[in-house]
Amino acid sequence: MVAVAVLLLTATGTPARAQTVTVDHGAFATATGAGSAGTPSLSFTVSAGQNRAVFITAAFERDHCTTDTTETLATCIDETAANSNFASPVFVANDGANVQIQFTATGPGGSITAANPLAQPAGDLRFGNIYSVATGLSGASRASYSQEMYFFVLYEAQLRTLLGGAASGTITVTLPDAQAPHRNGDEAILSAIQFNHVNQVTTGGAGTGIVRSAIETTRTNCNTGLPFAAGVNAPGNWSLCLNGYDAGQAPVNAGDGVLLVGFNGYARSGPLDFATVAGFSEVLNPSVTNTDPGTTGATGAHFLAGTESDGFSSSFQFANGTPTANVTLQSQNGALTSSQSTSGGMAAKFTLTRALVDLSITKTNTPGVNGNVDQTNDGVLPGNATTYTLVISNTSINYVDGAMLTDPATSGLTKTGVSCTAVTAGAVCPLAGAVTVAAIESVPGIAIPTLPPNSTMTFTVTATVATGVSPVANTAMVAVPSGYTDATPGNNSATDTDGALTRMTLRKISIGGVDSFGFTGTNGIVTQTLTTTVAGTPISGASQTLAATDTATTVTESTSPVTYRVSDIACSGLGVGGSATPDLANRSVTLNAAATAAGSDIICTFTNTLQQADIQVVKAASPGTVTSGNDITYTLTVTNNGPSQANNVLLTDAASGGQNCMSPSTTATCTATGGASCPSPTVPVSSLLGSGISIPTLPVGGQVDVTMQCTVTASGL
Repeated sequence: MVAVAVLLLTATGTPARAQTVTVDHGAFATATGAGSAGTPSLSFTVSAGQNRAVFITAAFERDHCTTDTTETLATCIDETAANSNFASPVFVANDGANVQIQFTATGPGGSITAANPLAQPAGDLRFGNIYSVATGLSGASRASYSQEMYFFVLYEAQLRTLLGGAASGTITVTLPDAQAPHRNGDEAILSAIQFNHVNQVTTGGAGTGIVRSAIETTRTNCNTGLPFAAGVNAPGNWSLCLNGYDAGQAPVNAGDGVLLVGFNGYARSGPLDFATVAGFSEVLNPSVTNTDPGTTGATGAHFLAGTESDGFSSSFQFANGTPTANVTLQSQNGALTSSQSTSGGMAAKFTLTRALVDLSITKTNTPGVNGNVDQTNDGVLPGNATTYTLVISNTSINYVDGAMLTDPATSGLTKTGVSCTAVTAGAVCPLAGAVTVAAIESVPGIAIPTLPPNSTMTFTVTATVATGVSPVANTAMVAVPSGYTDATPGNNSATDTDGALTRMTLRKISIGGVDSFGFTGTNGIVTQTLTTTVAGTPISGASQTLAATDTATTVTESTSPVTYRVSDIACSGLGVGGSATPDLANRSVTLNAAATAAGSDIICTFTNTLQQADIQVVKAASPGTVTSGNDITYTLTVTNNGPSQANNVLLTDAASGGQNCMSPSTTATCTATGGASCPSPTVPVSSLLGSGISIPTLPVGGQVDVTMQCTVTASGL
């Protein structure tokens, strides 16, 4: 047994387009003679590649009964119904129709056994055979010689299984149920060719995957009626015509390909071949020679004894694109004579369809809603975190290795993390170290190891929303590997666009003490109470989302302790052109519409100051000495020595015994200086001596003088 490997390289020096079927390399093994050693096995190295297909051909030349009378019906020991010399175990039973053999491929990841497919869904590869019936006999069970070809393809999914997930490796191909040859003059070739970028459909449907699109098994010259009787009138050079294509199986794209497979039995002049068809390149040319010197009528003798063909060759010729539908394979047998003869041959034509891919991506921060697409009414809050879900799908039946994911930086968002979180149908996440914010925001992006047919991969991207930007638009893109063209590129990018909402946060600062303060507001502001815990240190309330953007909004300190006054209101984070107008007297602030623009992150700080003041009261009497019946004048001087203004200061007095302060007058006079104010120019004495009078305004340095008279009623003075 002989095995040969052939490495096939392109002659252009430039890499072929990935979306074009390409030949990677081929190899073959041969076997001759009778018994188990006459069936070949092949060790084949599968190279790394995308959407691979390994095309396997098992070809046999078998000797049966001789065509002369030296081997009679009784003595043709090889050709009984139970003991034929065909490779296929069902050849005789089926009389050459719908014949199959099994192929077993074994690799580090396991084994696969299947027969050459006859129809869908396994594929449309079938077989080819010719045989010549011995003189005076009929049917396959009385053949004088035969040629058989069987075809089988291992596609990408099967190769990945066989290789145990490795990118490349060696597999062994055997023929477990092929019948061992009976004659020493028998030969076989087992060959394999790896193609890359082949459509992975294995149903054998029209125009998909690898399909047999024509076959020629006639032993006449291109079926023109030229007779072929081995050893009698065999032409030196003969031809096989592969005209047209089976329905729907013609190549249609420049990236498709056509493979011609020829079988040429030859005489003892040595290996012969087919001329290379114009527009095609011969990519593999296996041959086998067997010079068994058996004689007519002897055990082990073979077809036509010393003049029978001593081997055969196969020619594999390939062309990209849409070559002419009518192809002629011309043998190169030279000037063979009838006595030298050949056993003729056969040929088949296969269409290889280029691999098309179709990736898509969705992006949303509301996953699970409406097909994971962007929602029109959702929004994001400035300063808050948001999480985007990216789902990449391969909706084609081909593998995609090395697709690139990018999600460029955008205004309004600062990405904080990215991770691959889920896969389906055998997709493989990138290594964790390769999944970073820097990688996804740069070119070429994050490389996705593999997306098998109908698989998905999910990424999550976390980000912080910036202030002052609306809408916040964020686009993610997936790119097919270099050289591929996506079938529907319009869904290779997805954008999530969210209007930024307006956020309002209230803060409270209390100076001089701590207390609780209540707030209300318009435009959706929820009533809340803020309680300070450390004087001079701000306390923040819960951030709120305004009901509407670009809308004037008022915030009011609705409840304040009487001992505090609002001393300042300041707002930050306003929209462009926005303004905040404080009203300290009414403890409120009004923001105009521009201030609440989308994306604004507004903080309004109310400062309350504890009302602390040093109030001094001095009471003077004139004259200093009085007698009964006389009047005495009292002056009460109220002064604010600071540090804060005092408003509504309550002034009371108590008359001592021995005097009547309702005489000579029931009113007292009030004067104010330094910005202070009196409740009125005169005040009732009864009020002063009772519940007191309220001084409306008493600023620092301000003074109020209240004067009243009393009549002395005491005696003995």
